[in-house]
Amino acid sequence: GDVKLWPLTISVPRHLVVECLPPKAADFALLRPGDNATYIFGDDVAEYFRSYREALFAVTRPKSGHDAPRHIEILASGAVPYFQDLQLVANRTMPHQHRGLLHRALLLPGVVPGAVFDEA
Repeated sequence: GDVKLWPLTISVPRHLVVECLPPKAADFALLRPGDNATYIFGDDVAEYFRSYREALFAVTRPKSGHDAPRHIEILASGAVPYFQDLQLVANRTMPHQHRGLLHRALLLPGVVPGAVFDEA
């Protein structure tokens, strides 16, 4: 029979959403998914979000799938999610994020796609 799919929405509490873009101190946030050495925040949620607020970009990738709270946390903090292999995201995944704009951000001058990912 017919299968209907409904978009999934992931959100963060309103108090974590920046009202305007904060000043940036770094090109990329310190946290890099998959690199345990960058998981330095422990239970300090305020510091975790501050690290995203201070960066222009924050690396993100699929965890158990491409829909992940981290993408929304990055956006709510005023940073741009830097997706490795964004073109591989399934069409009905991340329905509320403008993938065209995310892809264009990867092409901005000075942003080198893949440069922040270690291949080793």
